[in-house]
Amino acid sequence: MKKIISILIILTSISASIAQPGWAVDARNFSFTLTCICQVNADGKITKDTEDLLAAFVGSECRGVGTINEEGLCFFTVYSNTAEGERITLKYWSNSQQKVIDMPQTLAFKENASYGEISAPMVFYTDLRSYRLPAFNVFSPNGDGKNDVWVVNDLTIVEDLHMTICDIQGNVVYRHPDKGYDNTWDGTSTNGNPLPAGSYIYLFHNENNKVVFRGSVTIVR
Repeated sequence: MKKIISILIILTSISASIAQPGWAVDARNFSFTLTCICQVNADGKITKDTEDLLAAFVGSECRGVGTINEEGLCFFTVYSNTAEGERITLKYWSNSQQKVIDMPQTLAFKENASYGEISAPMVFYTDLRSYRLPAFNVFSPNGDGKNDVWVVNDLTIVEDLHMTICDIQGNVVYRHPDKGYDNTWDGTSTNGNPLPAGSYIYLFHNENNKVVFRGSVTIVR
């Protein structure tokens, strides 16, 4: 019995002593930087746990680490030896869950770029299902220079996704030609013909054709 109790005590001690990941980066090894001021939305709530961490990676190499402050802000610098083009993935250490979470969003590295501000931090989500796409749901492509295109306010959230527009019957009427979106859809079909006024469904999906964002948009003519 004493032996069983001892084993249980040891296992409990090991479980309770799970530490933060040893993420680290030596800035002396890199020539270029970008900075980021951000928040982490963990399951629908901005975390303010000062034991949480957010880290940037290229492949398996750590390129930057930030801590969360009491206001829920995270300040971190990302390092690279390539001035532009590297894709930065993110990992989040949740102190409350005692685990590392791979974040679904990424960053495009660019020398001296700055993402987010203290008054308007960039938000990273552990689960994009808790995110509402900030987009206007009505536009009027009549050529008057006002509200002529469909606008998504935060393009960074869809830069790795593909966009498709369907009519209410589910028929595809438009496919954006490139990955991501650039606020240029003017209510035309894939072949360039103006679509009739009415409601349409937008879909943003990943490389595996899994729909990440779905919603409605209305064309007024």
